[in-house]
Amino acid sequence: MLKRELIAALTRRHKELKAQDVDLIARLIFESMADALSRGEEIELRGFGSFRIRDYEPRAARNPGTGETVQLDARRGVLFKAGLEMRGRLNGR
Repeated sequence: MLKRELIAALTRRHKELKAQDVDLIARLIFESMADALSRGEEIELRGFGSFRIRDYEPRAARNPGTGETVQLDARRGVLFKAGLEMRGRLNGR
């Protein structure tokens, strides 16, 4: 689901909300989450899941097209772990 599809679904479900307001709220939430993650904070949304930063060490990798070995720099990534309610919904419980 794209952000615009999420906004459209929310405005269909909640007729009292304007699409511009839902878009603003979504942008503020996502920006706040990105800011928190960039500061190294974990985000926990009970029932949904949690987001945290993971640091990856530099390592050697292989280009699948050429077979050439390349060196990957250290980097950071975001990990998401689904909460119990979310896992239950995904598994039909």
